[in-house]
Amino acid sequence: MPSLDIATLAIVSMMINLLLTIVCVYLRRNEKRVRYALRDSEERFRGLAENAADVIWQIDSDLRYCYVNEADAVQRGFRRDEVIGRLITDFLTPEGGEQVVSVNRERLQLEQQGLQTGSRCFEVQQLKKDGSYCWTEVHAVPLRDGQGAISGYIGITRDISVRKSNEQQQAELLAREQRAREEQEWFLTMISHEYRTPLAILMSNIEILRMKQSMLPGQLETNLSKMQRAVNRLLEVFEQGRRKDGPEYKMQEIILEPVVASVFLVDLRNEAVSHWGGARLLFTVDIDEDIVLSADSQLLRTALLNLLDNGIKYSSPGAVVEFESRHACQDLEFSVKNRSRRALQVQPEIIFRKYIRGPNSADLAGTGVGLWLTRQIVELHGGSVDFAVENFHDVTVTVRLPIDRENEVDHAV
Repeated sequence: MPSLDIATLAIVSMMINLLLTIVCVYLRRNEKRVRYALRDSEERFRGLAENAADVIWQIDSDLRYCYVNEADAVQRGFRRDEVIGRLITDFLTPEGGEQVVSVNRERLQLEQQGLQTGSRCFEVQQLKKDGSYCWTEVHAVPLRDGQGAISGYIGITRDISVRKSNEQQQAELLAREQRAREEQEWFLTMISHEYRTPLAILMSNIEILRMKQSMLPGQLETNLSKMQRAVNRLLEVFEQGRRKDGPEYKMQEIILEPVVASVFLVDLRNEAVSHWGGARLLFTVDIDEDIVLSADSQLLRTALLNLLDNGIKYSSPGAVVEFESRHACQDLEFSVKNRSRRALQVQPEIIFRKYIRGPNSADLAGTGVGLWLTRQIVELHGGSVDFAVENFHDVTVTVRLPIDRENEVDHAV
């Protein structure tokens, strides 16, 4: 192959140099265009970010702020230099900080398993410069390095305090509506249960009056008195249900007042005797005269009369129901004992459930709410109710109520 002469080599060299020069000029111009385009893109992004109503932010892999826009100063009140370099958890509630750390930990665990995660959205309370907190909705997207590993996050934070306030108000309204329904049910339950005994007394005495209508009016006084007490009882129960505090029923917000236990028990005994007669009841009181309960006397009387009513109703005809009261440490105990006409096998925790009736009640009228209602009233007084059966027939229901030491009667004065 013939060798190239010097002239030819010079021409080839000049052509190569010219080509290289053209390539270098092109690359420099293209680099400048790319740089200008990148700078223009960054300026457009920054312009959009700085004028956005929502907070736009960037944090590194340690969850420290690298950038926040001006909206953050409006939303949370902090200057930019008060935020940059600080952990994102410094501006959250303790619960919110735990939530963010937990979300990030779960994300990194998924990344280590080879699963690439994307955008996450969650709600969290953020600290404001004035010391208050605002509810925010956060959208976060991971930033990645050349190897695809997470190098930080960029995201948008929106103030949703108004929305959360509306949701809370809606929840409170629903809760109030639920309480109103429960209190109305309470009232109707007590009405349906408590009206049976007085109405039965009225009906029986009306029949007696019909048979005695030929007798002198003075001989009917006992029957009329019983009817009057029964009517008064119905009115008393109805008034309990009508007690209000604002537009809603407040049956479960009982009115606790100092009640002298001995005086209360005398009134209870008189009312019980008027209902069922002294021959069916045996009252034993073993308490000091200075013992005071913090109680709603009307509701408490309802609870104890329920127990006596059950004792009379489920005992054999003519059997005596015992009522005992005694002082036990810091409590006052009331117990009602009766002998069931039939063998009774039932778990104590079941007998207090609503609409549950004992196996000895098949031929007796009732709704199965007496013991349930009694327990509700006693627990509202901070007390407890126990149900026990011995030898399948001997039933004892015990009520324990705390004594009000602060209002004890001082007879020495």
